[in-house]
Amino acid sequence: STRFAGIGGRHRRVTSGARAEGRLPSFTPALAFGWELEGAVQRGRLGAQDVDAWFTVAEVSARLARAPWTPTLSFGADAASGDTDAADGTSGTFHQLFPTAHAHGGYADVVGRQNARERRLVLALAPTRAVSLRAAAHAFGRTSAAD
Repeated sequence: STRFAGIGGRHRRVTSGARAEGRLPSFTPALAFGWELEGAVQRGRLGAQDVDAWFTVAEVSARLARAPWTPTLSFGADAASGDTDAADGTSGTFHQLFPTAHAHGGYADVVGRQNARERRLVLALAPTRAVSLRAAAHAFGRTSAAD
């Protein structure tokens, strides 16, 4: 028995998802484009409520392979469901047992993936093989104002 989002009782979730990444066509070997997609759904029970939750990630990147410091610019967007109606008998909040936003949401780990939206712009540089630099701007919001 546990409490999550103010709801007590037995909490059981099954998360099923997939992740894919690849390269996009380029008109010149000096410029490489990449993409990444990831997503999952959660189903289960939280006390007397059904669980119906999800998250998605999408990112595109461009790398100047022959430029000094090999700059890479990425733009990404994430979204994870929140509960839209606490009284409808369904918990819609995506729940990570051990949240870390490192991979997408930044090194500050400001949010996990519960009722969250994020857009990011990332610039990565590699001045040497042993040193890499990363600057990122993130915009966070909520998927559901009711959650």
